[in-house]
Amino acid sequence: DYAHKMLSEEFGEDWKEKYVVWDCCWGTGNLTRDYQFKELYASTLEQAELDCGKRYNSEATKFVFDFLNETIENMYGWNEKIPIGLRNAFKENKPIIFFINPPYATSTNVKKKVKGNRVITDTGIGKKMKIAKLGQANKQLYAQFLYRICLIKKHYNLSNIHIGLFSPTLY
Repeated sequence: DYAHKMLSEEFGEDWKEKYVVWDCCWGTGNLTRDYQFKELYASTLEQAELDCGKRYNSEATKFVFDFLNETIENMYGWNEKIPIGLRNAFKENKPIIFFINPPYATSTNVKKKVKGNRVITDTGIGKKMKIAKLGQANKQLYAQFLYRICLIKKHYNLSNIHIGLFSPTLY
């Protein structure tokens, strides 16, 4: 509720109707549930998370998408996982709010392994951050989410991107 209050103060009470909203680390929907959105996209890593939160945000377009590893486009065109409405939002430069509560894991505090036996913070975006010489930020998952959003903004030449980020005080 507090997150919604903060965004309403910044973007107006009608932000859920005026903006395309993408929670690109939706998980089971804790940040968006109990609220209605005109155009909500909810993506997460695992189908099981979508299944767990299936009764929330029935109006949303939900999809499995690895935001830190998968491409939005490739040499053949759009990644088929990206919903047409979201593609159009990019093409039309619609106002978009990335409304996220990303994982706070770092490579130093998480020993969890994921597919391919890699450390959870070893992502494609983390590697791009390392190449860009962004220091230790590449080891922070929430920093990787922010960097990916910046890359999307730049790639699609978007001029109306906003971020509603809820993170620990470390940020």
